[in-house]
Amino acid sequence: MVVNALVGLLDWSDDLAQHKLIHYTSNFGGKPVGFEYTDGGKTKTIAMSGTITVNNTDAYQAACLAGFGIIQAPGIGTRELIQQGRLIEVLSDYTAKAMPLSLLYANRRHLPKRTQSWMTWLTKLVQPYLV
Repeated sequence: MVVNALVGLLDWSDDLAQHKLIHYTSNFGGKPVGFEYTDGGKTKTIAMSGTITVNNTDAYQAACLAGFGIIQAPGIGTRELIQQGRLIEVLSDYTAKAMPLSLLYANRRHLPKRTQSWMTWLTKLVQPYLV
């Protein structure tokens, strides 16, 4: 979970529900789930109020940078902003379940060698960011 660097000065030991979450849904009209985290291998959710709901990652990140609230985003999308000091990671002990990454390709009886090679290359390329 990350927050705008200026907002990061808050006391995060306060009740999480007192903070604003930037809600993310894959389509407008969808119900935001709130703050998700894993506890003992089980996914749990805390309902949180929000200032804005978005449906794409650029708006999600921009809303956080503008100070609208906190976001839960994969490290691959926030790592550089954290290194620059523009975002601050908070509640790192309460991470959400990892998001799946899928490769889609046409269903064929025999997958071409170059497609297999590309899939292997891409897997090696993104693997360091998925842990």
